[in-house]
Amino acid sequence: MVLVLLRMHLARGDYDSALALSERLLGAAEATDRTGAVIEILVLRAIAYQGKRELAQALSTLERAIALAEPARTVRVFTDEGEPMARLLFQARAHHLGTPYLAELLSALPVESETAAPASQPLVEPLSARELEVLQLIAAGHSNEEIASKLIISVKTAKRHISNIYGKLGVKSRTQAVALARELKLVA
Repeated sequence: MVLVLLRMHLARGDYDSALALSERLLGAAEATDRTGAVIEILVLRAIAYQGKRELAQALSTLERAIALAEPARTVRVFTDEGEPMARLLFQARAHHLGTPYLAELLSALPVESETAAPASQPLVEPLSARELEVLQLIAAGHSNEEIASKLIISVKTAKRHISNIYGKLGVKSRTQAVALARELKLVA
């Protein structure tokens, strides 16, 4: 019954309440060695972090859930969460997280998830058209000044676009951004 309340918080977009409730539930489930409940709560926590756009926390929480689920080959707790979980699983793959079991979870997703998520942008928040332009120029090796000149924007605006790109991709450098963008087929 309490998981229903947790799901209601998620459905309403009340991620802070969902995280607070899930923290209490997680402690109780761990104290009573209910691994199945722990996995489900971690999955829901990962979705809440994703909703708050805290990708690092979402992926870390998801990685823990996958590690607990792997020995029993638990799949449905992930696939039943639909598109938000599908996006998160694709993000985990893009960030090289998890174990070989991640591939098994991805293959268990419904076909529409497999085609929709990676074909578009499997990002928590998609890149804008301008950010994609900037990313193309980064991939071509242009400096901030060259990007600003080509797009007729200030260097400060170029830097802001680059910062937004890093945040959305969950990376910390141009090299990481370009590598992930190529893997996600956002750039050639």
